[in-house]
Amino acid sequence: MEFDSTVTISIVLAIVALVAPSITAIINNKHVEKMKKLEIKEQHYKNNNLHIRDMFEQFLTDYGKYMANQKYSDLENLKGSFYSLLPYVPKKDLPVFQDFFDLLVTRDAANSEEIIVKKVIPTITEIIDRL
Repeated sequence: MEFDSTVTISIVLAIVALVAPSITAIINNKHVEKMKKLEIKEQHYKNNNLHIRDMFEQFLTDYGKYMANQKYSDLENLKGSFYSLLPYVPKKDLPVFQDFFDLLVTRDAANSEEIIVKKVIPTITEIIDRL
């Protein structure tokens, strides 16, 4: 039994023509799935960074309101934003924030202003830059 090379080549090409689109679709779907996971991860990263930035901005805004009015309600808002952002402060920077908070609790506004300008704001800047 002899095989005609043209028939053999035709059969191989037909099989490849049937299988190739399936293989292409599988590879394409894997790539699309991987890209979607990366997009979701990037979106989560951006949302998390934005949330942390907003918390620090809210903290500074509440501090400004408290310094302008020295009202107890403003102090309560400031305490709330202080405790909200603590989980995002690295351990090495916690003493700076704790010193600042201790001055707020004792209502030593003049010294708290010095600490926020010299220590807290630069620390916040470092934290945000690390994001």
